[in-house]
Amino acid sequence: MTISKRNTADRAAMRDKHYECFPDRSRKKAADPSCRLTTKNPGTRYAPSHNRTDDPFFEGEATGVVFLRGADKKKKKGEARSGKLLALIIIVMFFASVSVAAYFLMVVDSVLVTGVSDDAVRRIIELSGIETGSHILSVDLKKAKAAIESDPYFKVNRIEREYPSKIVIEAGQRREAASIEYMDVNIIIDNEGYVLFIGKRDSTEGLIKVEGLRLSGCQVNRSLGETPDIFIYTLLEVLGALKDEDFLSSIKTLEVSNPLDIRMTAINELHIVLGEADRLSEKLESLKEVMPELERRGLLNGILDLSIKGAPVYSPAPQESEDNDPGEGSGQEGDD
Repeated sequence: MTISKRNTADRAAMRDKHYECFPDRSRKKAADPSCRLTTKNPGTRYAPSHNRTDDPFFEGEATGVVFLRGADKKKKKGEARSGKLLALIIIVMFFASVSVAAYFLMVVDSVLVTGVSDDAVRRIIELSGIETGSHILSVDLKKAKAAIESDPYFKVNRIEREYPSKIVIEAGQRREAASIEYMDVNIIIDNEGYVLFIGKRDSTEGLIKVEGLRLSGCQVNRSLGETPDIFIYTLLEVLGALKDEDFLSSIKTLEVSNPLDIRMTAINELHIVLGEADRLSEKLESLKEVMPELERRGLLNGILDLSIKGAPVYSPAPQESEDNDPGEGSGQEGDD
């Protein structure tokens, strides 16, 4: 009930009721712990019932102050404290539920490997140590990359998380390109000079046999070109050019003992002179053009010189020259 004005009789009655609550204290010194003061909006005052002596609220004379009994105040504080505790429990349970859901959403369910053959995919996943069912944030990508590249035949171009539950590995596979015979062992390298294998092999068929290369030492999973060397540089330049022109499978031997006079033997036994390791792309393009014609005519035992600018020069082998000499042939026919 809102009262804007009070008459003198009402104020006297309220004052008497106040003194009943505090019989031994004046209104100004009512500091008994059992009767605390609490303020309310002065614009809206509480009017106690004059017929109830146990009403817990008693309003001050002109200040808008309400007196509250200690037991009732403790009860209300307890209810407020219980409400806050319940709200805290609900919040904690909510965040716990969200955390559990997020954990299971971010469990690795697949590892995608690209850039290699199907057999290599299984090998890479095995080497990486990444297991499905583990949390995606617990996967150590650097460790997985190092583990994969411990096999010299594999290289990792990219490895990353693809949220929420996938690991993507973009890999490459090194191919054997050449074999170097060194101290009774075979050093197998790719077209970039990366050492893939060191040991004895019964057969190196299908690989370019490198001759005349001077080595001071090498290690598996390391590149030959880590130390400056004119012979290694020459070898890598030629292998790179052969790879670019798709000629690796057409060459049988590669002689690099003299970087100014590089020589090769094709699988069809044609001897090829490259000269210096310059204009390699141009020289190999010329080789592509003349090789079919030489094969058609059976001129494969001679020497094809690509070191001279311009058209390549073919020099037949001595026996081949005698067999194909028109003058000698016609002379023999005349004698018969």
